[in-house]
Amino acid sequence: MPATPAEIARRALAGRTAPPAELLARYAVGRDPDAFAALVRQFGPLVLGTCRRVLGQSPDADDAFQTVFLALARRADSFRDPATLPAWLHRVALRTARQVRPRHRPAPHGTAEPVAPTDPFATVVWEDVRRILDEELDALPDKLRGPVLLCWLDGLTRDEAASVLGVPLGTLKRRLSEGRELLRERLTRRGLAPALAACAVLAPDGLRADVPRPLAEAVADAARRVPVRTAVSVWAAVAAAVAACGVALVTAGHAPPEVAPPPRAAVALERPAGLPDVPLPAGAVARFGSMHFSAPDRIFSAARSPDGTRLALGDGLTVRVYESTTWRLLHTLAADGGPDAWQKRQALAFSPDGNRLAYAQNGKLALTWDLTTGRLTRRFDRDGWVWQGFCAFTPDGLLALSDEEELRFFDPVTGAEKHAVGVPNAIALSPDGKHYVRHTGRAGAGTLVLGNATTGVDLHRLDTAVGSEPEVSFSPDGTRFVLMTRYGAAVEVWDVAKRALVKRLPAPPQPTDGERSGYGAAFTPDGREFWLKLPGNDVMRWDAATFLELPRFAPGTTQSPLTIAPLPDGRTVLVPCETGRVLVFDRQTGRERPVPGRYGDATFALSPDDKFVAVGDAGGRIDLLDAATGRLERVVRESGDPVYKLVFGPHGRTLGAAEIVYDSIDLTKDRAAVRVYDTTNGKELWSQKRDGAKDREYRSRWPLLPLGFTATDRMVISHYPQNTRIWDFKAGKHTDQLAAVNVNAALSPDGTLLATEEHGEAVIIDVATGRETARVEVDPEEKANRRFGDIMRFAWAGDGNTLAASAPGGNVCLIDPRKGRVRTRINVARGGDWRFSFLHQPLSLPFSVQALALSPNGQQLLASARGGYYVALWDTGGRGKRLAKLECEFSVHDHGAAFSSDGTRVFTFSSTGFGYSWEVEKLLAAQRK
Repeated sequence: MPATPAEIARRALAGRTAPPAELLARYAVGRDPDAFAALVRQFGPLVLGTCRRVLGQSPDADDAFQTVFLALARRADSFRDPATLPAWLHRVALRTARQVRPRHRPAPHGTAEPVAPTDPFATVVWEDVRRILDEELDALPDKLRGPVLLCWLDGLTRDEAASVLGVPLGTLKRRLSEGRELLRERLTRRGLAPALAACAVLAPDGLRADVPRPLAEAVADAARRVPVRTAVSVWAAVAAAVAACGVALVTAGHAPPEVAPPPRAAVALERPAGLPDVPLPAGAVARFGSMHFSAPDRIFSAARSPDGTRLALGDGLTVRVYESTTWRLLHTLAADGGPDAWQKRQALAFSPDGNRLAYAQNGKLALTWDLTTGRLTRRFDRDGWVWQGFCAFTPDGLLALSDEEELRFFDPVTGAEKHAVGVPNAIALSPDGKHYVRHTGRAGAGTLVLGNATTGVDLHRLDTAVGSEPEVSFSPDGTRFVLMTRYGAAVEVWDVAKRALVKRLPAPPQPTDGERSGYGAAFTPDGREFWLKLPGNDVMRWDAATFLELPRFAPGTTQSPLTIAPLPDGRTVLVPCETGRVLVFDRQTGRERPVPGRYGDATFALSPDDKFVAVGDAGGRIDLLDAATGRLERVVRESGDPVYKLVFGPHGRTLGAAEIVYDSIDLTKDRAAVRVYDTTNGKELWSQKRDGAKDREYRSRWPLLPLGFTATDRMVISHYPQNTRIWDFKAGKHTDQLAAVNVNAALSPDGTLLATEEHGEAVIIDVATGRETARVEVDPEEKANRRFGDIMRFAWAGDGNTLAASAPGGNVCLIDPRKGRVRTRINVARGGDWRFSFLHQPLSLPFSVQALALSPNGQQLLASARGGYYVALWDTGGRGKRLAKLECEFSVHDHGAAFSSDGTRVFTFSSTGFGYSWEVEKLLAAQRK
């Protein structure tokens, strides 16, 4: 990297510096203070910069800096290869600072970052970029890390770096090239563009820090008091002699002993500066997971405001409006779409002035809100109206809705119908309000029609073959529209005025095994590009003017993007996904920007001692959070296959994790695994795997799921659909198997009994003998084969004397597992059924129970029903009185409810990556009020 003028001046003032080999030898033999001071001058900026990237500009960073050089003073005579010194200093600095970090809250960096003032990640991205960069630098081999550190981070020329390392220039160049290429590959694999890392290097004081004179003098003074070792290495003596002749010595060897590595670095969960605090619900005392750029629940519809400053997200029950650059929640609007909203097409639209928001859902639901007040202004639900999942505003502010007969235009305030045209099943309206595209309701060619929205006259029938639920998107100026062909074979761009195909861009070939729903295509709201979502959830992008392909977005196989929403800075885009996450991408590079502390498609587990909450997500990350505060305590692993379930061992020192990967196209790429980790250091202790390519009889679509641990720390795993096996993971073999195939089976707290389901009955099995000890009728209808039953879920009381089992209709049976009888039944839905349609036929389904947890003494029950949104605490005695309702703001599903071991707290978790800890007394007090 070319030296800056400031760097040239610094070198000129510093004068000639002796090579590290000579300096180390002089200090090792005679504790020469000038030699050690020269080492501090030479490598101090590299060490202090590393410490400050972890700890900020703080006294802790200065302490870590001194610790590193004192470690060097103690080990100066043990270096056999001076070329490893920069790499050793960087690694020890990084690990020393990480040891300090758990008790340190970083101070804000005073660095002026090379980002636009409107960039929402001005306080997040560079810290994360530097963290990732340090981690990948630390992972480079020693011989490659030294040249990269000196030339890239410390700004030395190649000649200077070769002199410092004592290697020939050609060797330096080769190692530098290999190191930079390896670093580039690793950064790209971590989702970090090398160009972005380069910007972090070029930022003022980005990766080095000038050492204050008092700090340098203090560490040099401390080094004088480090005693000389009695046995000085042969290398040090020879190096001193050779250095006296002015010759740099190079020998093969290893770096000196390193400081013992600490647990993996913790990533701070604090929200970026300037993000307002989000209040906790009544009774809650802690939140788990960051809400930054996330929705509390699934996302089924999304819309960007015309100026790009707001983003509206709908989950069928609620619409939330966020400030797009800060993620401040502006409005929470009740949509009341019913529990089956995920089955229906939904749409959101902002008015041209951004002051109104409309929501429509297939069926009778269409709403408008005034965003200046946050109030509902109109509900459009007259008899005879059956709306399409479409809504739009005209330039003069009228709301357009479409049913099976007409395209209707309403005053969004009064609800008055201003006019209508005889256009059934419209699915798109141009932003200028002049043209529509309607669908004839069939799949194939000739089913899309372009027409005049003023007269209702069809203008052109497209010969493009499309699917049964096509998507059409107009450009912002209304002159063009894009659509996706059937099976996602291509994206077509049409000219509205000419009524002609402008461009057809083929998509990668995909198997055409039926009507795939994984595709989607649209213009971006600013009209600069259009995109196609593929079944694997990658997003192909094209420049709208040149039709050149742009870098793809790769959200991951579990995310399912809904739209692309550019921010006002023109460089950052938000990508809302069905999982509830809003991914952030760099528009130019296509790389995802990390959002610290956020989880997606997550699963949680509470440790037996109530100290930790383990969380794993779709990115394969597993963290341990403080159960009292929600703060990150330890990273068990940083990435891997998606985590589906977590279970703690009996003492909390081991953690079992289930992984499942589903490939929507090639089943042989499916895989599943169970892994056991040491929670103190993140070390993997054991794993058991299923591979779709190798295990064809039981593909990994049949998962491996850990059910718990026995008291002897053996793991009970469901090998669905074969059996349940007990594994001695320390010996690497299974010791027994049980005749249970239910993946929702539950192990008792002491690991002696297993509760499973069989034809509407709860079956209890003795784990030690494999014998059935009790069989209790829970669902008589299923037992009599009169209908297919609900999934039965179980929860044990901490004392093992009560078992809860879910039953149809929102009922929970409380069972005495010893006597094998039902003590009582509690309806945890209390309100009847929600009606919804399936294939346009009205059905009435029960409020199925989604999650269960029992207090240690079995006297209280925590349950979620009604799609997981209705979460309440119940008294298990008498008539089953409801004690408190928990305002979770998200749905609570499998593995999403827990009691603390003393029964004073309850925990609720969502698959979207959030959780709350609640104090039972506070909940009861709030209920009494």
